[in-house]
Amino acid sequence: MKKDIFTPFEAIPCFTKQNLKVYFKGSDFALDERIKRAFKKERIFMLKKGLYVTNIYYLKEVDKTGFKEFIASKLRFPSYISLEYVLGKYNFLSEATYPLTSITTKVPRTYHNFLGTYKYSNIKEQLYFGFNEVSFYHIKRLNDVLGISQKKIFMNNSLKKLKISILITLKKIFCLYLRILAL
Repeated sequence: MKKDIFTPFEAIPCFTKQNLKVYFKGSDFALDERIKRAFKKERIFMLKKGLYVTNIYYLKEVDKTGFKEFIASKLRFPSYISLEYVLGKYNFLSEATYPLTSITTKVPRTYHNFLGTYKYSNIKEQLYFGFNEVSFYHIKRLNDVLGISQKKIFMNNSLKKLKISILITLKKIFCLYLRILAL
């Protein structure tokens, strides 16, 4: 009987093909075949090429939303959830947002898997920093939206100057807020 190489991964949120190679001593081709069969039988789910979760782990996971957010940080590293997703989650948006939006320093990318759609926008490395406090969390995400929105404004010339002045004012308020909190 063949050794079940997926059993050790039933207790962890996700694993890679490289992790599987530790438990499987056959060729790369044979490993690919095992992965294909397990995927076809729904024993594992693909999060992206080379990143998987067992169905047992996913079915036992109580906090599906938290798991989906955790996977966002694994699909594209470094990244953190932000933008429309966070604003929608905390009821700052009136309409629902379907893709889980994140910020990264890497090239923008979109992933689709059984959990949903993950959309990554990029920012400059010097603007990529995180905060531990919840109050910073909300204001940082607002700043991300303003920064990304500012890119989109340049596509629409009507009301351009007004929108830019509003964004600049909001960013000044954000910077002042950070200075006050740092005191």
